[in-house]
Amino acid sequence: MNMGFLDFLNANVRLVFVQSQIRRTERDFRLRDKLKELFATFRKTSPAGWEKWMASKDHGLGSLGEMRNVMICCDFLDPKEIVKIERT
Repeated sequence: MNMGFLDFLNANVRLVFVQSQIRRTERDFRLRDKLKELFATFRKTSPAGWEKWMASKDHGLGSLGEMRNVMICCDFLDPKEIVKIERT
């Protein structure tokens, strides 16, 4: 199986989303913090790639729409942050 960077991110976001629907543990928060660091690096090093990923809908959670909606549901992004990013 050949997994790319975005596939890796999508799989981890799906994992956090499912875990948040079931229960939250200390490990969930540690994983979320590590992923937040990875997302910050991704956004900083590849702004165009980050925006393209935020607008994508091929994350496996189709009912939530764009990835930015999934990120808000998983507490990776604050809705106010999305508005601020889109205004710049």
